[in-house]
Amino acid sequence: MDLSARLRFASPIAKRPGSGIDVDTTHQRVETRSAPATHYRFLAPLMIISWWLAWKFRDPFISDWDGFDYTVGIVRGLPSALGLGRALFIGYNHLIWRFLHSLQLIHHEDAYLILRYGSILLSGPAVAGIYALTHELTRSRLAGLFAGMLLALSPYYVIYSGRSMSEIP
Repeated sequence: MDLSARLRFASPIAKRPGSGIDVDTTHQRVETRSAPATHYRFLAPLMIISWWLAWKFRDPFISDWDGFDYTVGIVRGLPSALGLGRALFIGYNHLIWRFLHSLQLIHHEDAYLILRYGSILLSGPAVAGIYALTHELTRSRLAGLFAGMLLALSPYYVIYSGRSMSEIP
């Protein structure tokens, strides 16, 4: 390798001979990140759409075994037999139940409303999480927007976010 070739590789960004590929030899790339506060223009509509669809297509009653089992679990304060992650789901909902019941804002026959409205409430932040994850992976707001829209408009997500399920939030 002659001296001129060595000097080319000494520059911070050089081309490998014959490859046409730019190489960063200093390993000091500067990546620009957009401020998270500027993402509200994308996140707010996604969250509002998700909340509206979850509210519009919510179940008027307990419609599956999970909803019944979870409702009994939060009233009694017992963990569910349906899986490992459900203990946390029932645990924090039991605390919400005890608080609202002590204030006499909710009664036993309406305990399922805690689960339903909690799932609806968490459907928006879940869509925002998918947007943030996709934006972090791709550095593209458009990709994040499409990923959030795919989730928010997914029929399965819309149906399940209005039910008392631990899988959606």
